[in-house]
Amino acid sequence: MPEASSVIFSFADNMKGELYARLWDAYDKLEYTERMMLAQRLGFCFDCRSTFYMDYDDLDEYGDPKKKPIKPMMYTDIATDHEYSSANTAHNKCEKALDKIRKAMKNLI
Repeated sequence: MPEASSVIFSFADNMKGELYARLWDAYDKLEYTERMMLAQRLGFCFDCRSTFYMDYDDLDEYGDPKKKPIKPMMYTDIATDHEYSSANTAHNKCEKALDKIRKAMKNLI
């Protein structure tokens, strides 16, 4: 018979996995530009959703590229990247996208 603590941890891991799956499902339902802007703002890769990148210009002592975190972009940089007139526009778009995710998550619970 498994210990109670291991059962609790496996239940928590299952719930965590389910929560992540639902979160990414809600994210995938956003428009392309909303997904791109959130990835830039929150600091993860748009394509693979990783929070790290391999810096091939900065090698470690073994000659391998260093793993570095993706830095979140400022709203001014996001606005420039998407050709918006101001950082407030980028901020509002990101907030609306986050609201859509919040609503989708509330509907799933």
